[in-house]
Amino acid sequence: GIITSIYMALVLTISFRDSNNDDIKIKISWITPLIWFFFAALAALPDSAWLPLIIVTFGMINAWNQGDVRWMVPLGFMTIIAWLIGFTDVFDDLDGHLFGTSMLFGGIQVAIYSILASTGKLTENFNPYELTSIEQSKATDKLISELKFLSLAALLLSFNVFYGIGMLIACVWATSEVFKFGDKTSLLFLPLLHGLTLGNMLSQFEVSTEQTRDYLVGILLMIEGLALIYLSTKDDLVYDAKMFQWDSEDSFFEYIERLGIAGTISALSGIVYGFNSQLEMAFFIMTIILTGIAISGFNEKYHNIRWRRAIGVYGSMVSGLCFYANIDTDLYANLTIVGLGLLALGYGFIYLQQRSAIIASGNVLVLEELESTEKDYNVEEESKEIDIPKPVKNDDDLEEIEVDSEDGEETTEEEQETTEEEQETTEEEEETTEEEQEDIAEDVSDDPLLMTDSGVGIRFEKKIIDSIMRTIELTPHEGFTPVVELNAFGKLTLVFDPE
Repeated sequence: GIITSIYMALVLTISFRDSNNDDIKIKISWITPLIWFFFAALAALPDSAWLPLIIVTFGMINAWNQGDVRWMVPLGFMTIIAWLIGFTDVFDDLDGHLFGTSMLFGGIQVAIYSILASTGKLTENFNPYELTSIEQSKATDKLISELKFLSLAALLLSFNVFYGIGMLIACVWATSEVFKFGDKTSLLFLPLLHGLTLGNMLSQFEVSTEQTRDYLVGILLMIEGLALIYLSTKDDLVYDAKMFQWDSEDSFFEYIERLGIAGTISALSGIVYGFNSQLEMAFFIMTIILTGIAISGFNEKYHNIRWRRAIGVYGSMVSGLCFYANIDTDLYANLTIVGLGLLALGYGFIYLQQRSAIIASGNVLVLEELESTEKDYNVEEESKEIDIPKPVKNDDDLEEIEVDSEDGEETTEEEQETTEEEQETTEEEEETTEEEQEDIAEDVSDDPLLMTDSGVGIRFEKKIIDSIMRTIELTPHEGFTPVVELNAFGKLTLVFDPE
């Protein structure tokens, strides 16, 4: 069985090579050697449960030979399942150890497929007449990312075998993909991947106590999450990084926000995981981090991004209240609730300031639009053509002009009548305005006038003088002289100077 399997495998290799060579007229068929290969493999294998793995592997080889990308990702998933079927004897002996072992070997095989695809070996048989170069590059990138996701998921599930070597391989591979090839998707999950790998390795080797391991994993998650939050605030640094490539500015800004959200989730997860036995410390650190996110959200360049203000403001207040609920000492509890009140007041002031700035900028934009429309209107008025009368060449043209002049005389008479009516209305309006001015002058003359030493008079309304005198009467001021001051801002103040 083994000899026949090897022989049929060589025949299949020759048939695959001949199928892509157009110079060979007589080619070896691959159907008959394939049937013989399956029967020989079934006889050579100790258990028929490993036959699906051979079939799936042959299917991947055939997809590579035909250049058919559609079946490569499903065949990669079926490869992992085939390893599981082989180790567990069609799921009869399934347990945690066998499951982890299956995930380890299946993940390694799919990782090899992903590496071959990234080097171009797995996609070298693309038909250039069916796909353009752009379609080929997109299909290749999609194939690499999907195969990489499958292999990483399988390797992570092998955490309980061989001291977690599969998870360590996944962690090192994903980190190298980020810093070597600029894999932006892997960067979002690096804190979680590093934290899980560290926790699994410490647990497999039984390093220190469980609480210490929780501290180490939580601190690592929190530090890397804060690093992602910091990168999300440094737009220029990320955009100018040589390892990243951006299709457009919109995709860049969308990724920056995803980076900030991933960092926030990682940091909060690290706090919860690391300080689960000390709730006071956990809520205190959480409040500080969320407050920083809220303050960054009130920055001018983030006024269109709501998640920073929403998560930061509401999250910091909720975590602060939880911190207050876990304090046993009354003094510290009172100080905490006062601090939360001041924090809420500060949020309110910053929000009002930002809102007024946005309204002011909106008014400026409106004024600019009005100015631009006014300029456009003036240009349109200037660009209007002036009707120039045609030159008189014969008697017909002269008659037309005479007729037009008669019509013009009629229109001028109507215009004169309308102008006379307008003059009458303006005279009536002038008479009314003169009467109103006389009334205003009479009212002003009734107001008291105060003369200064320089010869300049100051006139106040009667209501103001009455209110000032009423205030003076109600205020005991023995030994003091009431003085009304007018400051630089035009505001009247009543003071009492000693005599």
